[in-house]
Amino acid sequence: MAKKTWQVKRLAPKNIPLLKLALFATGLNLATIAAVILLQSRLPPEVPLFYGLAAGQEQLAPSLSLIIPPIISMVIILVNTILSSVIKNNLLKSFLIVAAATSSLFSTTTIVKIIFLVGSF
Repeated sequence: MAKKTWQVKRLAPKNIPLLKLALFATGLNLATIAAVILLQSRLPPEVPLFYGLAAGQEQLAPSLSLIIPPIISMVIILVNTILSSVIKNNLLKSFLIVAAATSSLFSTTTIVKIIFLVGSF
């Protein structure tokens, strides 16, 4: 009986569809994190990050907390990219990468809107 070995070549970048889109989304998240860090002096100490909660003090978070959505999006990109390198169905692979890029776009849009809402520009 032959011993099964893990195929490392399946995890190669050539097996990931839309790799450029995943890299672009990662770059977008890194740029968003950099922008939040650079704009700390123009932001108030607390920003309304959790605007889905009841109005008031519960919505507020420290301004550095604006890096949470891009970090979560980067985790989604990482998980979806790993899953797409293992899955054999090409449509599902593409869907995972597009979903990850969409999460990055939404998190960046949210952060930009919050910055323009409360920032002093």
